[in-house]
Amino acid sequence: MNLVAPRRIRTGMLLERSAGREEEWIGQTPLRPFGEPEEIASAIVFLASPAAGYITGATLHGNGGLVMD
Repeated sequence: MNLVAPRRIRTGMLLERSAGREEEWIGQTPLRPFGEPEEIASAIVFLASPAAGYITGATLHGNGGLVMD
């Protein structure tokens, strides 16, 4: 089993709850403050494809560098 762990993805719910915090998050996130839903969807499609057939126990962190292991 694999896991996709997104954070701060540009969705209606995030934008509604984060009003006024984008400037704060710009300084905290190395790539950009928000990821796009399509970027997370692409990771899920990859993990569900035959191309990831030998990958197991992986966690893909979609967080723009906010958290790095």
